[in-house]
Amino acid sequence: VYDTIQLFDERLQLTLGLNYIEMERDSIDLSETNPKFGLVWKPNSKLSINAAWFESVKESFLSQGSLEPTHIARVPQDFDDLEGSESRVSALGFNYAPTETYWFDVQLSERETDWTSIDAASQIQASIESEFKESRYSVVGNIVLTNQIVFSLSYAGDNFERLDDNTVDFLDDVDTQTVSWNVSYI
Repeated sequence: VYDTIQLFDERLQLTLGLNYIEMERDSIDLSETNPKFGLVWKPNSKLSINAAWFESVKESFLSQGSLEPTHIARVPQDFDDLEGSESRVSALGFNYAPTETYWFDVQLSERETDWTSIDAASQIQASIESEFKESRYSVVGNIVLTNQIVFSLSYAGDNFERLDDNTVDFLDDVDTQTVSWNVSYI
């Protein structure tokens, strides 16, 4: 169940949601109710500020035909996690568009994830439960080159931290930084 409420001449947008997931498969047996909250505030025509907090569960590939939104207040809620992963996400960002042909976005987010996997190395299928925290920041600049071509340049940093000792060593702490560009034809 989701609803988006527009207030103050559509300068404030609230998104409230709740979903329920039941999953039984291999070592996964869960039933979860996941709350969702999002806020987009537009103090003027050039600036918007967004915030989100939500919980989610990665559904199985075959049951991903959900009708729920993929974003809450411009923050993605669909992650490439293991089936049955449970995530809690909080995010803050803003979009600034000084002209109609140039704009940029800044996003800060933190996500904690719990997942259960099967230990493929053991002869007995043992369940391994792990907890991770991912902190992410990104800055994206966009410029319209013509009526149909948009150029984007982005910088993003991620810190992926294991919060327990239940997984293999290569999944310890990882820091990444990415610079990318994109040309889109609309």
